[in-house]
Amino acid sequence: MASDSLELLSAPFLMHLAFVPNRHLSTLYIVNSAVQRIPETIINLFNLRFLGIEKASIRVLDLGLLCALRNLKTLQLMLGPENNLTWIEFDQLHLPASSTLTLSDNQIKRLPFLNHNNIHGLERVYLDGNQLSTVDLAQFHKHQQIDSFHFARNQIHAVGCRQRVHLPMLVTMELSTNKLESISLENCSFPNLNFIGLGDNRFQRVPAEIYVSEVSPECVLNIPNNPLQCSSLWQHVKLLTAPNFYPKLLVTTAANSELDITTIPEGLNTLQQELSTIYTTIQVQRLVIGSKTPIASLLIDASTLTNNLHFKKYHEKTLLLPSALTLEELTLQEARKLQTITIHTNRHLKQLEITQCALSIIPASIRNIMALKELRIKFCAVKTLNLGLLATLKHLETVQFVGYNVTNIHPPQTTTVQNFRTIDLSYNTLRQIDMSVFRTSKRMIALNLANNRLSTIDYPPSGVVTLPDLVSLYLANNMMERLSFVQLNASSLEFLALSFNRLTTVPEQIDKFAKLSLLALGHNGLQSFDFTILKRLSNLQRLELQNNRLQTVDLPREILLPNLNLLSLSNNQLKSIALEQLTAPRLAFLDLSNNLLMAIPDVFAKDIRQLQSVNVIGNPLACGTYEQYRKYIRLGIILPKWVTLTTELCSTGKYFVLTRTKRVCCMT
Repeated sequence: MASDSLELLSAPFLMHLAFVPNRHLSTLYIVNSAVQRIPETIINLFNLRFLGIEKASIRVLDLGLLCALRNLKTLQLMLGPENNLTWIEFDQLHLPASSTLTLSDNQIKRLPFLNHNNIHGLERVYLDGNQLSTVDLAQFHKHQQIDSFHFARNQIHAVGCRQRVHLPMLVTMELSTNKLESISLENCSFPNLNFIGLGDNRFQRVPAEIYVSEVSPECVLNIPNNPLQCSSLWQHVKLLTAPNFYPKLLVTTAANSELDITTIPEGLNTLQQELSTIYTTIQVQRLVIGSKTPIASLLIDASTLTNNLHFKKYHEKTLLLPSALTLEELTLQEARKLQTITIHTNRHLKQLEITQCALSIIPASIRNIMALKELRIKFCAVKTLNLGLLATLKHLETVQFVGYNVTNIHPPQTTTVQNFRTIDLSYNTLRQIDMSVFRTSKRMIALNLANNRLSTIDYPPSGVVTLPDLVSLYLANNMMERLSFVQLNASSLEFLALSFNRLTTVPEQIDKFAKLSLLALGHNGLQSFDFTILKRLSNLQRLELQNNRLQTVDLPREILLPNLNLLSLSNNQLKSIALEQLTAPRLAFLDLSNNLLMAIPDVFAKDIRQLQSVNVIGNPLACGTYEQYRKYIRLGIILPKWVTLTTELCSTGKYFVLTRTKRVCCMT
């Protein structure tokens, strides 16, 4: 079986699983089955990254079986209601590549202990739908990469940090549908936390003290369906206003399931008769306006009630944006009939998004939206992007045209375009592009050309293209066989994504980008790589060279990469690799899996205090090399392919034995 994904969305008669050795399958997802156990043969799925089993009849779960799955990133278990897990122990489970823990809809009553040394890449924790009563976030103080907690639908009455904890990457904390009356983040340092879900709890007062804690100043508290006291809302009414166009406090607001304004003389003004006078959200599931009500009048009426209007389906063939419109954000999804847009002078609208429309051209009247900051056109019929027209919008920062149709770009005619910060042209059918179309966009920080059909990047016959503020350049998933950066000056470039192309050589002058922290060259056709091209890239943190045809990696002299954290060389054709000349004091992850190596490279002679894993699974390694590095295998730094079954035999008949239960097949 060569497929990389197997999904069984309904298998009610499936009772037994068995797996033969397979190096292709990366995703296994089974729903609604009669499976009672995960078999020992699961270890034959060498490259499994996602294992999901939902609505099964599993009664005993041996997590020790998963220890051999070194590439497993996500384990998702949502079992049947009659046999949900009440406790799970992770002490002996070593999952260095796992980033997500999903244990939703079980009966777990207390937080499981997650040993950072065993699951050091943890990013997301899903424990919603359990029976937790208290949550001490100090348990996660070593998991510095965590970006979200999901504890909804429990019985939580207390959340806090028993001791000082700093989680710099935490963005989201979901605590809705619990029994919380208050919440304290004292001792918690979450500088990037920008969303806390507290809906359907027991709050009587707005927990505004959260803003005194170390959270992001843009943090949003979502607290609908709580018995909030009016006095508390009035006390913190400023949080209901919209600094930077986003309110910090989201509370229960007026909501109608159906509104027929053909029978109501007041039209949308009927909503103003509700008790609440400040709306953060007005949701109308079905709106009947009749043929005599112009859509422009509807938009004007709506803008007297809200700044943000979102149509999940827009059925009109035309769109008129009048001057009287005071909306700041307008979104039209599934606007399949929309062909024409007419825009009068408007000084309020800041964001316009249209999806799945029949619009074939952006009208010249777009320049009448004087305050527009973000323009997003997705999966429409527009074939030509006129950057010259959009450059007239002085406040326009984000330009996004995605969805398989753009084939041509008209550049601005001015010397310098001061507005564009992000241009996203991914998922189109561009076959060629001349970087000179962007040469006037001096303030652009992100350019996304991924998922097109580009065979190369062209430049003007003479001269260079200088983009001094460009930080991110995405060129992945194209058809490029060659690429040169000789004529591109981008002194601020940090992220360069070139994966999934057809490159057979490293792009010329890639070393000129001194601030580069990510260089992604995976999934190309490279046959060799010379580390000397990296000697000037002292800020490089991630080097991705996996899934190429590499036969040699050259390090002819000492190379210092002081910030390199990850080096991926997996799935190549390397028979040997000498890394003694590489000095990388911050290297934490080295992936050499699925090559032809006979010996483990010596990366231990220098300072390796931050080295966490060297993955050598899938290599025909000699028994002697395992013996030489026994110490690092015992410490769990070197990750081999363990033979866990006593009945499993090696084709070579040779084993490296670490303990009675841990053996590795090896070559003589």
